[in-house]
Amino acid sequence: MEKILFPLLFFFMALITTQEASSQTLFARVSPPSSLPLFTLTLNSNESYFVDITAPLLVRRCEGNSTPRATVPCASPACFISRLFRPAPCPLPNNTFVRGQCACVASSFDPFSATCGTNLLTTETIAVSSTNPRNPTFLVPQVIVLCVPTVFLGGLPPGISGVAGLSRSPLSTASQLSSLNLGLSRKFALCLPSSDNANNRGVVFFGKGPYMLKSGASLDSSRILSETPLILNSRIPNGNYISLRGISVNGKDGRFGPSTFAFDSNGGGGTLLSTTTQYTTLRTDIYRFILEEFSNATSQIPRADPVSPFRLCFRLSSNSPVQNSFNVPRIDLKLNNGRIWSVYGANSLKKVSDDVACLAFVDGGASPSPTVVIGSYQMENNLLVFDLARSVLGFSSSLSLFNASCSDFQTGS
Repeated sequence: MEKILFPLLFFFMALITTQEASSQTLFARVSPPSSLPLFTLTLNSNESYFVDITAPLLVRRCEGNSTPRATVPCASPACFISRLFRPAPCPLPNNTFVRGQCACVASSFDPFSATCGTNLLTTETIAVSSTNPRNPTFLVPQVIVLCVPTVFLGGLPPGISGVAGLSRSPLSTASQLSSLNLGLSRKFALCLPSSDNANNRGVVFFGKGPYMLKSGASLDSSRILSETPLILNSRIPNGNYISLRGISVNGKDGRFGPSTFAFDSNGGGGTLLSTTTQYTTLRTDIYRFILEEFSNATSQIPRADPVSPFRLCFRLSSNSPVQNSFNVPRIDLKLNNGRIWSVYGANSLKKVSDDVACLAFVDGGASPSPTVVIGSYQMENNLLVFDLARSVLGFSSSLSLFNASCSDFQTGS
């Protein structure tokens, strides 16, 4: 697939005429969840889009008006790519004719209703914030957008304009806004803010950075990153997968077979990163290991009744170790290349009331696909850098280790 895809990608990107952006990095502010457990980013100054790192396109609510929209030709590389990277649950859509010309139709998946929708691809100019103070708003013309009627995304709350796809697709929001043709590296960095305060803000950067933290002494965040390959699942090409080989809790390794975290012949299994799954979800045997070992290591902490969807909850008190979330056992995700993504208490415990906190992992059942889904809660205040050109993920673990948070990045604005 890659032998076909990348020549088409470069040809497609060469068709776009843009302003020179080599002296800056583009960015969008990220806001925590409100009525739904999804984060939003801001484009076009005030339009909010849900962040979905498995979605292949920028999907926008666009009601009909008297001005005809531009269409994408059926024979174009962009149309081919939209079909190659369509959402996994959705069938291949049929193209249509507009004003006597074959126009490309693409698919979108609504995670709230688990339904697919189709409509015409179009092109729009998108306004994105820039780190260059002399050019704080950067206009990106001819961005491929899937324009859908409001009724399709009816599950979205009022004020949400659509979905910002940040998947591996060459037509994703990330790929189009961090493109070689813009003078930027094909790379984006995502930092989700803590969801415990509606005023928290995170950021997504488009381009190579540097991504500078302004907490205390200015710090180039690349110095605190570990790296691991992003794994291509040919059956589900939009997915951002990583290769997990094991998990440990409080230093104790789980006893898992060699194929526990591998893909099966149908593209199932594996370890997927997801911003539409709130809490990391694991196959039952893996979940039980984490639950039992975390419970054993926290036996001195008073228990509370379970709060759905969690099974292990703690009673908070002024002298409880849970009040200082770094005093609970560390959960290590051990990657195939030898790196470790450590999950500390700030990302493993969820405060569900003033006096109760729960282990924020969920049982996904005996045979889920994927085997492990790393959810957005475990990503909060972790910097994740998706190098699309190298197919590599950089990750920081909790920024609290550096007395910083996702709101501490310098943006020049």
